Parts: sequence; structure tokens; C-alpha cells
Amino acid sequence: MKRSLAAMMSFWGIFLSFHELPGQSTDIPTPDMCFALERGKDFAEAYKFFLEAPRNSYDYSKSKEAFRNIIEGSKQVEARKEAAYFLCLADFSSLKFQDALKDSAILLSFIKKSATGSPEIKTACQIMEMTANEEIKYFPQLRRLVSLNSCFKIMLPCDPKEKLMDATITEQVLDYIDLLAKMRESKIYEIAPGKIGEAKKKDIGNECAAIIKLVEKNVAQIQKIQNKDFLGLVGLLALESALLSKNYPDLKNTIALAICAHNMSQIGIAFHLYLLDNDTKFPPLSVKRKVPFKGKEVELQEMYLDLLKPYFGLPDGEVIEFYGIYREIPEDSPFQCPSSIPCKIGSLCHYGYNAMYPFAHSKGTEANLASGEVKFSMIKPESHLVITDTCYFGAQDGRGITRLYSLGTLRPAHQGRVNVLYADGHVNAEDINWLRESDPSGSPWNSNVAYKRRNDVKPDTK
Repeated sequence: MKRSLAAMMSFWGIFLSFHELPGQSTDIPTPDMCFALERGKDFAEAYKFFLEAPRNSYDYSKSKEAFRNIIEGSKQVEARKEAAYFLCLADFSSLKFQDALKDSAILLSFIKKSATGSPEIKTACQIMEMTANEEIKYFPQLRRLVSLNSCFKIMLPCDPKEKLMDATITEQVLDYIDLLAKMRESKIYEIAPGKIGEAKKKDIGNECAAIIKLVEKNVAQIQKIQNKDFLGLVGLLALESALLSKNYPDLKNTIALAICAHNMSQIGIAFHLYLLDNDTKFPPLSVKRKVPFKGKEVELQEMYLDLLKPYFGLPDGEVIEFYGIYREIPEDSPFQCPSSIPCKIGSLCHYGYNAMYPFAHSKGTEANLASGEVKFSMIKPESHLVITDTCYFGAQDGRGITRLYSLGTLRPAHQGRVNVLYADGHVNAEDINWLRESDPSGSPWNSNVAYKRRNDVKPDTK
């Protein structure tokens, strides 16, 4: 049923009760939310929970329960179908891949009922069947299957009787496949249990025990799933995402936000493993070492991410020349944010390490988190920022920056929000204005309770 914009705005004012972030107005509904309201109050409320989840450590439990209720009780077929899709996407975004696989059966059944005989149904069924039979084992094969079922890159006009997918939809499906493909399990989940086992054998104190619990909790969040099941799920979600993207234009950003958070969760585990190996001290921002380059030895600046690479099973990469000597990062590594252009240079990754402000530690001197001198016990881990989305002072070419030393390097990667990894390993999507307005001598930049905040310090907003 169509509603006038005025009617929707009126309904919005009465119903919607978003948790408002500092500097962010919620008086005007997004295009996504306007369409959600068309599905009724229950659907709008479930979708509201879905949008709020990133601000609550990516806890999608409320939205999943609400969408399940719609699937079971709504009389609108389209509302039930879209609820099934968002239920799957919520599972996927919270890394509950086994739940997503189970709920994908519900989604597929609704797709079949809603458009029997359509080219999208044909493609969806093929994806699920061929991945289950292991005829498709890799993402390039999945992309090829989608292309073969469409007018995409076909030189001759399409025969209407063949019912091939529209080229525009196909391109969107392929974009979503590429995006979802980046959410894959790293070798860190194979390394972490072994590292925890080694730490437990040692004579460790309470501080190490607390870190081990955090690692176990975060590793346990990642559910094991067979590659064939994962491919089928990605194909189905990508197909449905493309079909719904007209109604939910922010959908791609929502998926990118979740993948970025997944990247940061992996980096958080790597930080904790580094702490266990280094007397619970956070890694320094950079260290220098000599390496062979063009027939001679040169001094290489290793950044914090290079120190964490071993915990991901990532190769060192080759030394390349780019305004100095840096190391190359694989494009599909967790140091790359899917909302930005891939950057090639090791010291210019998309996630900046908190070097914002020095604070007092046990030796009586001053140091920031990236100094290499700060121990886990010196901070409040649940409220201390470790890394966040950054860019090289407004760079539009994908360049990030590893050192977060100025509020000017914060990057609004996700429509005014940035993902933040806190020292206890949880990730939140924060409003960038809140971070910019925060005193750099206080939380979340500095959580050391012994430090006396200096009144003469003003945030660097350059």
C-alpha cells in the first residue's frame, strides 16, 4: 500500500525512537527506513534494531528475534520474505555462519514462492545445488555461474524466452559477491587455540588469564562452516541483496560496515595474542630493521600491523619503493576496509593505531598506547580505543594511515560512522562527531584513571 511522504513522516515522528548519537539528527528517516515503514510497524521496529546493532557491539539478537516473529506471524508475503533475508544477513553480520546457513533455507523457500520461474529463482537454485555438490568450490566459479545466467557481457541481444537475468542486476550481484567474499575466516582462528594452550602451560598471572578469556570468547564467536556451504550462502545473499537494493539503498554500506567490524575483530585477537607473547605490553607503532633492497641494505620502518602479521599467517610481502621503503599488504587482508579503495602500501593501511595522547604509566613518565610501553593492566580495556577507520588527511585515493595522532585523520568510512576496536576486543560503530568532539586526554583515547587531565589541552582538529 502506497503512502504519501507526509503520512510516512507523521508515522515516523510518532513511532521511531532511535538512540540518538551526539551530532547526528534522526528527525528525517533514511530511504531504507521509509520503505521499512511500508511493511508495517513490526517490520520497521525489527529493521530499526538491525540498524542499531553496530552501535551495540554488533549484537543482532533483538533484530533476529523480531524478524523471526514477522516470518511466523505476518500476513504480508513480501514482509515475511524480506524478514527472512534480513534474518540471514543479521546471522552473517554477527559471524553466526551456521545460523545463517540454517535460515537461508527459509529465505530460499520464500524466494521460490514469490517469483516462480524467474531467472533469479533459477540462479538461486543453481547456486545452492552446485555448491552443495561441490561443483563450485571457489568464488570465481560462483561469479561465472551468475554471469552465465544473465545478459551480462553477452554480445547478442537476449532471447526473452531464455529468461536471463538483467545485466544491471547481474553487476550488482557480482559486486555483492566480491564484498561478501571478503568476510572469510583467517588463519588466526587456527593459530589462536595453540597460542592459548602455550600460555596456559606457563606460570601466568591474573592479567594474562584475563587476556586468555578475551581471546577464547572472541575466537568462539566465529563458527566453523564448510567452504561449499559458505559459497552457497554468499551467492544467495548476494542475489537477494541485488534485488532489494532498490528499496534499501544503504544495504551495501550495511554489509561493508559488518565486514569492516569483522576485520577489526580479527585484529583485536591478534593484539591479544601479541600481549600474551610480550609481557602484556601493547605493540609499538613502529620499529626499525635493516633489509636487503636493490643490492644494498636499507632501514625498513615496520609498522604495528607488520608485528601482527605472524598471527594471521600472512606473508611478509615484498619490499617496494613508494616515497620511501614500505611493505606491501595483500588486498584481501583484514587491514583493508571494504568501504575504501584498496591501498597497496604497508604503512598506509585503513586502520589507525591510537597514538593520540601521552598518559602517565607506572614508570612515572608519559607514553601513549602505541609507545610499546603500556601494559594491559594500565588501562580500562572496555573503553580504551585501540584502532579505528582512518585516512591520510582527507585522501580520496584509498590511502589510510597507521598512526592515529590527529582527529583530522579520522575517516567517516560508513556514512558518518567509524568502526572502533576497543582494548577488550569488542567493536562498535561510533558517530565520528562524537570522536572528534572528545577530549583527547580522556576516554576513549585515554582511559588511564591515574592520569590528571590537563585543562590547557585542546583537540587537534587539523
